[in-house]
Amino acid sequence: MIFTELTEENFLLFAIKNYENPQAVTKEDFDKDLNHFKYIKRLLKRYKNSGQLKSHLLLNHFIILYNIFGEATTPMLFYKIEDDLWSSMKTFVMFLGKLPEYPKCYIHDIKVDLYCLSELYKIYNGKEETKSNRKSNKRTNGNKYAREAFGELIGYDSENVDVNTFNSTLLQSYRRGDLMATYMTWATDYNDENQEIGFIMRDLQELARVRGTEVKGLDEKLLPFFESKLKKVLGADSLEDVMDESSTDKAREMLGATLAVFSETAGTGKSVEERFNDATSVVDVLLGIDSKSGTALPFDDRGYRGQGVFRQKRTKDGKVLFVRDSGVVFNGITSIEINDRLTNQFGSQVMGDKRKTSLMSLINEQVKDGHISSTDFYNFLNNEPHNNRFLNHIETDQLEDVNAVKLKNAIKKKLDTKAEQKQTAIQWGAAEWCDDHLGPTANGVYGKSLSKQAFGVCMQSLKKEADVQGIPLHMFLIDNNNPIIQKFLRR
Repeated sequence: MIFTELTEENFLLFAIKNYENPQAVTKEDFDKDLNHFKYIKRLLKRYKNSGQLKSHLLLNHFIILYNIFGEATTPMLFYKIEDDLWSSMKTFVMFLGKLPEYPKCYIHDIKVDLYCLSELYKIYNGKEETKSNRKSNKRTNGNKYAREAFGELIGYDSENVDVNTFNSTLLQSYRRGDLMATYMTWATDYNDENQEIGFIMRDLQELARVRGTEVKGLDEKLLPFFESKLKKVLGADSLEDVMDESSTDKAREMLGATLAVFSETAGTGKSVEERFNDATSVVDVLLGIDSKSGTALPFDDRGYRGQGVFRQKRTKDGKVLFVRDSGVVFNGITSIEINDRLTNQFGSQVMGDKRKTSLMSLINEQVKDGHISSTDFYNFLNNEPHNNRFLNHIETDQLEDVNAVKLKNAIKKKLDTKAEQKQTAIQWGAAEWCDDHLGPTANGVYGKSLSKQAFGVCMQSLKKEADVQGIPLHMFLIDNNNPIIQKFLRR
């Protein structure tokens, strides 16, 4: 059956002729099996519209169809499913080795979907790794059709295409059309023979020749130049003294970004050196380096400098962090800054009272800087829902051995807020409030009843007020005109 021979009139007959399912005994069984075409169409449409790929589920539907309709499944798929879904569908067919090499037709000219292909390779690799007699990495190259298609697209030798290539950050960046991320990945993660990626080798040959090296050695040749730039923005004489997780590999990322810009200027008529200098100027702007003086610009009034992937933030202790690699940013403070404040000089977490004090300090700073609203702060202290990501992060990820209730109570004691805020924030609750006011002997005097303990707190408060007024407590309590008593009565 040639792909173009199927029509509305002969499709059903063709399907029946090629139908082989020993478990099916009724027409309903046959119709149920045909539904797998509909399921594939639905899932591929969802992928096209939303980017959500149910690769495992799709693969199951394809396998079922090939099990019951055999090789006839391929032309049936291209008849039943719309042509705007053919790229992703062909990728599944090709991955299963079900796309015939002959006769050649329009189907062979359809480009495969790189994302589908990489996701299928993840599944394939997972199956391979479960085998007890695991083969070498080359064994996981998959079928030749997939390797050849991918190799042709990126200019990479198909024999060197393995599952790691498909799953790589470089491939994902290239698929998105993000050339800067592609080159940054190449510069940071690929070494020696792994650098021989076709399109990169072609783009950088001229520059490598001018610098007197091969493309594979170009990164090491240029790296000291970018390390000097990193020292400028970090304000350090030695990188060893100031390197943290946000600046690790940053010099190589600068190199990759420069090479990406360099490659995009091919064909402009400028010399190789002119193109390279122009590319470094672009990266300098991203770094916040003055083009005339070559020095790092000052941070803005919010403590930021630079742009995009190389934007930096100065911390309260003078440290320079690259925002993109500083973890999550919680409206003014990064997760790296938080972790640093909760870590001692030996790299281990501070615990106990020291951690509680550090957490209180962090929260207080965020309040003073206006990063926590009074409503969110009040709700946090009183265990009510709130929308502040920083406070949620502290409570869910950073408490360690610090009791949340005791932390909040300690904060309430030291509140330095407006009177109206203090009035609401200081409203405690439960046993911890009674324990704090009555002391550790509260249970012995009042028992474990919270209502009795709360009554005890109230009586202590009233006695103090009566003493201040020089009135016996019983007289104080029966004076209904006393504003204090009126307040209690209203509540």
